[in-house]
Amino acid sequence: MILSFLNKYREGGILLLRAGVGLMLVCSGFPIVAGGSGHWRAAAPVVTQFFHITSHLAFWGGLVAFSELIGGGLLILGLMSRVVCLILAIAILCAGIAHIRHHPSLNVITLVLTQVFIAFALLLIGPGKYSFDKD
Repeated sequence: MILSFLNKYREGGILLLRAGVGLMLVCSGFPIVAGGSGHWRAAAPVVTQFFHITSHLAFWGGLVAFSELIGGGLLILGLMSRVVCLILAIAILCAGIAHIRHHPSLNVITLVLTQVFIAFALLLIGPGKYSFDKD
């Protein structure tokens, strides 16, 4: 193997992937959480359009925002990583389907699929050696 010397950095790669995805989640969830109920209502279509929910939009939007913020933090730390990745994969799939309905372009479809595959890959790989989870 040409690049087999990189095998010793496998655990660092898992940490980098977890930290990068977690940081993106925290950065996307924090402004919505900090924005209050108005921003929560704006985030609600992620859930409400997929499940055809028409009431309590602030609650559902807040649930989405807090799950991004808290889930991203847990993913960075490596706590409950597999649970977070499962919830993340389901949330991205729901949001992606709702988004694809309104913007059915190849760019949107590939972005959604990439995010879902990353979440499922992290679910299967697990938190790695550098985490607070103990397998």
